[in-house]
Amino acid sequence: MGSRLSVSLSDEITEVVKLALSLSGKSQNAACTQWIMEGALREIALFKKAQLLKKPNFPYELPDSEDEPDE
Repeated sequence: MGSRLSVSLSDEITEVVKLALSLSGKSQNAACTQWIMEGALREIALFKKAQLLKKPNFPYELPDSEDEPDE
């Protein structure tokens, strides 16, 4: 199964998540797992773009950070 992770969400975020789940038909686990993975990979790509990370030590493809706005 893997690790368990618990997060606390504001009421506003909970409503957004519920709406997205109802529109997609995905389970909470399936959707949230995908969102967390995509968000984490985008965050890592930004660190790589800022040259704070030379080579990630995992087998996942990082998204192209060229489309990301500079912060």
